[in-house]
Amino acid sequence: MKNIFVLLVCSMFAVKSKANPIQLIKNVKAYRSITHEIDFYKFTDKGHSQIPLAMHFGKSDLDNAASIRQLKKETILKVELVYTDYPKGELTDTLNMLRLQALYKQRPELFSNNLIEWHFIKQTAIKNRNHAEKSFHGFVFTIREYKGFDYEMETINEMVSDSKAADSTILKVFERNKDWKDLYIIADVTGSMYPYTGELLLWFKLTLQKNLTKAFVFFNDDEESSTNQEKALDNIGMWETTSEKFEKIIRTCGKAMSKGRHYENNLEAIFYTIKKYPEAQNIVMIADNWEDPCDMKLLDDLKAMKKPIHIVVCGVNKSINTNYLDIAFATGGSVHTMEEDLTDLYKINDKEVIKIGKERYVVKNGKFEHIEVKTKIL
Repeated sequence: MKNIFVLLVCSMFAVKSKANPIQLIKNVKAYRSITHEIDFYKFTDKGHSQIPLAMHFGKSDLDNAASIRQLKKETILKVELVYTDYPKGELTDTLNMLRLQALYKQRPELFSNNLIEWHFIKQTAIKNRNHAEKSFHGFVFTIREYKGFDYEMETINEMVSDSKAADSTILKVFERNKDWKDLYIIADVTGSMYPYTGELLLWFKLTLQKNLTKAFVFFNDDEESSTNQEKALDNIGMWETTSEKFEKIIRTCGKAMSKGRHYENNLEAIFYTIKKYPEAQNIVMIADNWEDPCDMKLLDDLKAMKKPIHIVVCGVNKSINTNYLDIAFATGGSVHTMEEDLTDLYKINDKEVIKIGKERYVVKNGKFEHIEVKTKIL
C-alpha cells in the first residue's frame, strides 16, 4: 500500500464527528472555509453551474423555496457566503452565524461533507446603505452541471473513437494493476460520471483481446426512495451484460445512463452482482467521489458476504469520500485513485491515523473520519 503512514492523533486537528449543529457550523468556519476580501461579488455562471440563494441586507431569512428544492437534486461542489463590510468595520460574525444556521435547517448534510469547498466573501467597496441594499447577499452554490444524456453519449463516443480520455484515473489504475483478471466491473453511470464511463469503455476497447472482464453491471438509481433503503431487495437501476462485444456493452451502458441522474445505490449494485454471479471473486467498482452511496445501511450485510471490493474512486481532488474507505475496510478490499493503490486498509487498527495524499484520516469503530486542518484567509 502506497503513501499510508500511521501517525499520532494530534490536538491541532478537528475530526468530523457527531457534533451538535452549532459545533458543525463552527467547524466549517474554523477548519473548512477560506475568507476572501473583494470589492463586489460577481457571478461567473449564474443559471448554469451557479445557484444563488439571496438574502436581504442585514437579514438571515431563507425564503427562496424553489432554489432550496433545486439544490436537493444537485451535486454541490462549493458554497460561498457573500456578505458586506458595511458599515465598515462593523462585526458581521453574529449575522453570518444566523445565516449559516438558517442554511443548516434546510441542508444539514452540507456541513458534514468535507468534500465541499466553503468560501466567505466579504464585499469591501460598498459605501452607503442604498448601495448595500442593492448588492447581493446570501449563498451561492457551485454545482456539477448536468449537460444531458445526448451530450454525454456524444462525448463518450468521441473519446472511444479518438482513443483519448480527458481524465486518466481509470486507465492509470488498470495500468498499475495488470494482475487483475476475470473482472466483474460495477460502474456508476449517474449524472456527471460520463467522462469516467467513457474512459472505462475506452479501456475495455483497448484490452478487448485480453479477455479481462467477465461481466459489466451499470447502475443508475434515481428513485427518491433509494435514499432510505435498508434491505438489499431493490434491483431497480441495474443493467448487466456478459457480452464480449463492444457494441453490445456500449448500448447497455447507454441505456443505463438514460434512466437516472443523481442517487448512487452502490451497495445494492454490489449485492446484485454477487447474487447474479456468485462465482465472482474479482469485483471492481467504479465510484463517484462526490456522491455518497444512498444505501450505506447495508454495509454490515455486505461485510458478512466476505467478498473483497476493489473501488476505483473518480473525481478525487483533495480528500477521499470516506464511505468508500469504509466499504473497502469492511470487505477486505482496496481503494484506488489516480495516484495511489490503497491495498491494506483492512489492516489498520482502531484509532490509528493514516495519511492518504496530503490528507489525514482516523479509524474509529471501523469507520474512517477525515481530519481537518485550520482554515486560511486570503
